[in-house]
Amino acid sequence: MTYTQTSGIITATVANVRSGPGTEHPVIGQALQGESYIITGRNAPGDWYQIAGVNNQLGWVYGELLAVQDARADIPVVGPAAPPPPPVHIQGWKGEYFPNQDLQGSPLVVRDDPDINFHWGGASPAPGLAGTNFSVRWTRTLYFEGGDYTFYATADDGVRVKLDGWGVIDQWRVSSAQTYSGTFKNVGAGNHTITVEYFQAGGDALAHVWWERRGEGGADRRPSGNVWHAEYFNDIHLQGSPLVIREETNLDHNWSLGSPDPLVPGDNFSARWTRQAYLEGGIHKFYAYVSDGVRVYVDGRAIIDEWHDADGAPTYIGQFDSVGGGTHTVIVE
Repeated sequence: MTYTQTSGIITATVANVRSGPGTEHPVIGQALQGESYIITGRNAPGDWYQIAGVNNQLGWVYGELLAVQDARADIPVVGPAAPPPPPVHIQGWKGEYFPNQDLQGSPLVVRDDPDINFHWGGASPAPGLAGTNFSVRWTRTLYFEGGDYTFYATADDGVRVKLDGWGVIDQWRVSSAQTYSGTFKNVGAGNHTITVEYFQAGGDALAHVWWERRGEGGADRRPSGNVWHAEYFNDIHLQGSPLVIREETNLDHNWSLGSPDPLVPGDNFSARWTRQAYLEGGIHKFYAYVSDGVRVYVDGRAIIDEWHDADGAPTYIGQFDSVGGGTHTVIVE
């Protein structure tokens, strides 16, 4: 039997129009009393009707709010829209992953990323995405103390960093792994929103973003020469603001059961050390003797990645081939 379309008139003062047959579906528009709409279908129980024309799309109205004009019409049963995905609980960065290089359309994946520190290589960054031709937008609001801040981004390919919508780093181009920096002066004390945008065209894919507050009198506290910039955190994930920031001449510690600082607990802490170091061109091997987890990066590229509990204190080794002669950023976590 061919369905002859019938219409329905809204009987309620205002009726919510939803994306599916049930109140668990989001409201996509509203219909007003007396308005007439073409009925395109119903759900199996017959208590919700699908109508056309609200905001130029199909939507669902509860049956008791709609008067069907031809009660004899054989209104077909149509499948409901897919139930909405459960909301993502964001504690760290809100990561929105797009199946294109331009952050266009709706994200294919939205998730909670604890840190922007990824080296995907050629692998997929998230379910449903290829390892090439994708883009990501990360957003997070954090408290900043007043002062000048320098932001750093290591990326392959393009990256943009914004603070409260103001551009700090803009390197939206295809490139091998590079480390960029930008300074935002006179940041007011309070909550600020950081936005990081990244795209991957092809080849190796990595993204790492961090920042630091400049020292008193405007002196940049980023390490130089043989000095490590050390940050100690009150968890094992390098999250939040560091409890202690200091400069250390050597990365050679044995705290045993003690603490690295009176402000830092003896267990369940993490640290990040950053340093600019001159490396001659060639092959370099890196060694890490630790308990428990450790990661070592050169210009954002992971050389050692052993982020796990360990029995005893093993020595890990990683090799970086074809290092270009010059100054490089070394990060140990």
